Amino acid sequence: MIGLFLLAGILSTYIFAKRENQFLFNEIELRSNANLALKLISDDLSKAGFMGLMSSEYLRDSQNTTVSPLLREIDDCYDERFMAGGSFPGKGLNGVFRPLLISHVNSQGKMSNTLNCIKEQRIKHNSDIISIKRAFGSELIDRLFTLNRNRIYFAVKNSHAYFYPYTELMTVLNSQNTHFDSLFEYQHHIYFVSEAGGIPELKMVQLTNGIDMSRSLSLVQGVEYIRIILGVDDSEPFDGIADHYLPAESISGSEWNIFSFTDIKIFILVRALEHTPDYYDDKSYQLGDLIIPPFNDHFRRLVVQKSIILSSRISH
Repeated sequence: MIGLFLLAGILSTYIFAKRENQFLFNEIELRSNANLALKLISDDLSKAGFMGLMSSEYLRDSQNTTVSPLLREIDDCYDERFMAGGSFPGKGLNGVFRPLLISHVNSQGKMSNTLNCIKEQRIKHNSDIISIKRAFGSELIDRLFTLNRNRIYFAVKNSHAYFYPYTELMTVLNSQNTHFDSLFEYQHHIYFVSEAGGIPELKMVQLTNGIDMSRSLSLVQGVEYIRIILGVDDSEPFDGIADHYLPAESISGSEWNIFSFTDIKIFILVRALEHTPDYYDDKSYQLGDLIIPPFNDHFRRLVVQKSIILSSRISH
């Protein structure tokens, strides 16, 4: 009889320890994945619109910018302006380069802003898609040996910007003995949430010699929702202070063109990868202005948030 009591005590201790270990593991996993997702997106967002010596300029093709014709032939990602609104500046007033575009996917799966490379049926409902364009990495003028033939490059000479594929850039550098004032790799990144095998995850597609959603990179598992709120400076002249904060679906196409956003508030909801049988998630989650109703399942979740200053915004 004493042995049975001892065995029962040992089993109870084991079950309690197992529950505590699972809780601790879930907490570490949640915080690790949440912080990683937040860092990846926020680091990129903070540099949206950085274009080296041309960071404070509105870029338009055939005005202060030249885009290689070869780049117009790639499988690009277009907004509602189509050819005038891809990864590179277009022509005319409405062809202005948009360093940042957020699209909200509503509960019916409809996007508030067009990104034709993204398939709506594969995107998490009630989450945001983030499109970021910027010069990437460090100055390459003295490190031409590091150039990658699968990348796109952004060069500046005499206050004029140039977008080149690798092969054309090398031809210009070698045959015309051209020296640029600055040279960077150029990137267009698109972040979104999708599901694979029932597990939500943060994914990214990026510009190489095209943008192909089917070749998206899986970044962080467990990311369920992203919500972006933008600080809008609509004073005249711009004073760099947010007059109000708006979600993507409340911002017009002309406002995306102006790029006078002061800062961004980003909210991310992350889910544990494995369920906890004796845990029941009956809470609502607030992501800025968006409330996610209770899931009523057995997964632990965590919301993280961060405010990001847009240092490369257009402020004149």
